[in-house]
Amino acid sequence: MASRIHRTIVASIAALGVMLTVSPAVVVADTPGPKTAATKKASQKEDLKATILVVRGNVMARIDGKKPVKVEKGMTFDHDVQLVTGPRSFVCFRLPPDQVYTLDRLSKLTILEASRNARTGLIKTDLGLKGRMHFEVHAGGIEHDVQVHTPGKTLAIRGTKGSISSSRGLDRAVSTVLYQGHVELTDRRNKKMIAFGEKH
Repeated sequence: MASRIHRTIVASIAALGVMLTVSPAVVVADTPGPKTAATKKASQKEDLKATILVVRGNVMARIDGKKPVKVEKGMTFDHDVQLVTGPRSFVCFRLPPDQVYTLDRLSKLTILEASRNARTGLIKTDLGLKGRMHFEVHAGGIEHDVQVHTPGKTLAIRGTKGSISSSRGLDRAVSTVLYQGHVELTDRRNKKMIAFGEKH
């Protein structure tokens, strides 16, 4: 009888030991780990919205491949929106804090990215263009990384005013006229700086 009681006590102690061994592991597993570099980077980026200032004629917007909607003054759009202008049409929109773009007739523009880095204040804008667009970017002491991608070339804007036109021909010619400042035009082979008053 005493031997049976002894075995029962030993088994109970052993079971308790298993419970004590397992429990701390569960607590450790529930403890949240440190933020990854990707998480920190994502938390620093603030998405910017495009606000429609002026609309003339037939202008449509397509978001994430969904059915196009008619663009009207005062509308706001996130990135990944595509603006399309019809004949005798144009649309003017603003990206905070100081970028104004006017998309000319028979053109397409996709806002690939529009964001602000909460830590550094850097404004990053990536646009995809087919057609003609006027741009006006006022630096005002704020660092900008603004790029306009055409089928053949990329225009880097650093606080300036001008226009860019990407033809639909086989040569995919890009024409750029500057009214103020300077920009950087690159393709797969070379890089060229365009200054005020120049036409490329």
